Amino acid sequence: MKKILKVAIAALLVALVLVLAFSKGDISKLIFIGKYGFGKASYIIYRPLAEMGVTRCQRIIGINYALGDYGYKQDYDKAEKWLRKASENGSRLAQYNLAYMYDKGLGVKQDYKEAFRWYEKSAKNGFPPASNNLASMYRKGEGTTRDYQKAFGLYYKAAEKGVDSAQFNLGQMYANGQGVKRNNAKAVKWFTKAANQGHPLAPFCLGFMYDTGWGIGQNREEAQKWYSQAVKKEGADFLNELEVSIPVTIIQKDCYGWYLKESRKENPVALRSIGFLVFYSGKLNIENDEDAKIITDAADQGVSLAQLIMGFRYSWLKNIPNDYPEALKWFKKAADQGDPSAQFMLGEMYAQGLGVSKNNSDAYKWCYMALSNGFSSAKLRVDDLAKKMTTAQIEEAKKKSVAWKPKDVNS
Repeated sequence: MKKILKVAIAALLVALVLVLAFSKGDISKLIFIGKYGFGKASYIIYRPLAEMGVTRCQRIIGINYALGDYGYKQDYDKAEKWLRKASENGSRLAQYNLAYMYDKGLGVKQDYKEAFRWYEKSAKNGFPPASNNLASMYRKGEGTTRDYQKAFGLYYKAAEKGVDSAQFNLGQMYANGQGVKRNNAKAVKWFTKAANQGHPLAPFCLGFMYDTGWGIGQNREEAQKWYSQAVKKEGADFLNELEVSIPVTIIQKDCYGWYLKESRKENPVALRSIGFLVFYSGKLNIENDEDAKIITDAADQGVSLAQLIMGFRYSWLKNIPNDYPEALKWFKKAADQGDPSAQFMLGEMYAQGLGVSKNNSDAYKWCYMALSNGFSSAKLRVDDLAKKMTTAQIEEAKKKSVAWKPKDVNS
């Protein structure tokens, strides 16, 4: 009897909302109810139906708890409870969201195996975004054994269905030769599809490829078009996207921050370096000879970050013999473009006499320049050098630093 009463009450509430919606002539509210709920009323309407095992209502309540939207206070425990119920009942959208919670550790202990399990179920149920995320787990080896070929196949499947992240990831797979033979033309094709759908990182890859002629014809105007789209797109916080997407290893925080800040100003030096980072997902290993070839090619194309990395390769790695003159050459190329990290490293070379005669004045000039450009880590070295120099020497080094002008990045 109680169960019948609950159903009757729920049916009456739904009917009342429908009548109110029609009486106000607002058909959009019907769509709104179907998709997300109807504010606090949705809890009253959907809760008894969810308790009775109606999958759609379980999924709606779970998602609303996860998002904290439409009258629901955010509560991940309740979100997990309802999404799990809906997932076990076969809801592919619930399975995807439950997987995402375990993937990111939202309200639950991060568990890649559990995330993989639910992404796989959702993907098998035909939800393209789940195929994309499942592919990423294969690509990273999270919750499963790394398998580039399976990742490629799943990305392709989702990309064909129009998932912009899958299109971007597929472009990276073609660009990096992961799970498929490297093909820059196809990389451009998929990056373009993703960019045209508003993916925040794809325009950087296109900008980089056209800027440097990386596997395609060089076209600086086309490069600038894509770079501008990346940094000016309304609502796209590309800085946060990059922080999520790129694991910073060889470059310090100050260096990374400068590239992001200057990218917003459309500084071509920074844009080219950010494009390089995004293009290769920040995955290149400078101690690997094959990767070093890629970095060297980029450095020859004028990518200041690649030049900086080459400087590190020949001066600071334990497993590779030091070649300080070679390191000095690469640091100088990047420093000449205005890269403050390279300016600091060049100052260090002069301060320690590595690959060049020790010279406190030149060391101060470059370190002071780096500090002025926002590389705060240079302050300790500037202060240390000042103790070894006369006031006149310091002032002269400062004048040279202020008077210095970067070289044209496109020259």
